[in-house]
Amino acid sequence: MDKAGALSYRIAPAVSTLLRGADRRGPDFMQLSRFKTGAWQGRDRAEQYHRGTLGAPEIFQRLRHDVYIRYIQRHAAPGARILDLGCGTGLIAIALHDLGYKVVACDVSAGMLEKLADDKGDRDIELRRGDGFAIPAADREFDMVVSRMFIQHFPDWPQILAEKARVTRPGGIVLFDFGNREHLAACDPDLGVADDFPYANSEKNPGKFYAVADEAEMRDRAAACGLDVVQIAPHGLLLYNGFLWKKLGGDGVREFNARLDSILASPEASALLLMIEETLVPLLPKSACYGNITVLRRGGGRIEPPQPAQRGMFSWLRGAGLK
Repeated sequence: MDKAGALSYRIAPAVSTLLRGADRRGPDFMQLSRFKTGAWQGRDRAEQYHRGTLGAPEIFQRLRHDVYIRYIQRHAAPGARILDLGCGTGLIAIALHDLGYKVVACDVSAGMLEKLADDKGDRDIELRRGDGFAIPAADREFDMVVSRMFIQHFPDWPQILAEKARVTRPGGIVLFDFGNREHLAACDPDLGVADDFPYANSEKNPGKFYAVADEAEMRDRAAACGLDVVQIAPHGLLLYNGFLWKKLGGDGVREFNARLDSILASPEASALLLMIEETLVPLLPKSACYGNITVLRRGGGRIEPPQPAQRGMFSWLRGAGLK
C-alpha cells in the first residue's frame, strides 16, 4: 500500500506455514494458537475491532485510554521515540503523535495497519508490520516501548518482554498493562472459566485467554530481561473487577456500566474518576484490581532471551504475534 508514511513491511512467515506440523503441541495449544493467529488479520475484523473499542463503555475509554496516556506522559517527555507494539488501529499511536511524541506503530495484522494508515492522515507515524516475538526494530532503537491489551494475550509473554527490552535503549521505559494474579487468588482463581467474566487464565478458552502474573513473577521475568521495576500499579478498579462481577453478574455489570456512562458524561465526574484512578488506586493492594500498569526501566546489560515455562511452547508464534 502506497501512502504517506506507508507500511514498512517486514513480513513474518505465512500463518499456514507456521501451523503445519504444529499439532503435536496438543489440542488446547492449537486452538489458542489458531485463534490468536487469525483473529484480527482482515480489514473487516480491524473495522469491527475499531468500532468495538470506540463504542466501549465510557469507563473503558477513561481508564484504558486517558489514564494509560497519562502514565506514558509521566515517564517520557514529548519528542521521545516510542514504539506502540500491537498497535491495532492506532488509537494510542495517534494520541501520542498529537502530544508531540515520535511514534512507530507495529502490528502483525495488515488489516489493522491499513485502517491506521487511513485514519492517521498526514501524521508522521511510521508503520511496521511485524510481531512481538521478533520485533522489526534495531537493538536499543526506542526511548520507550508501550503496548495496550497485547502482551497478556500470549502464554509465553516473557519472550515478548525480552524483545521489548532488546529494542529499548538503556535507561528507556517499557510500559504495558497486565493481569494481576493476586486479584484472581483473592476473588476466584477460576474467574472466567465457568462464568461470563470476559477473561480467563486458561488456554482451554482461546477467546477469553489473558495471562496473569503476581508481582514476584513479574519482577523475576523483568530482571531476566535486564529490566528494573519502576512501578506495578493496580489499575481499573471499576473495570472488569472480579469482585464486582461475582456480586452483580454479567448483566448487572453491564447495567452498572450504563449508569456510569451517564454519570461520566459530566466533565467533573470524569475528572474525579481520573483523579481517583491516578492517586488512590495505585495505593491499593494488587488484589483489589484485575489489571495493573507495569512500568519497567532498561538497564545497560545484555538482554538474554528467557526460557518459557514449558520449553518450546508457542515458540512457533515468533511469526504470529497478534493483538
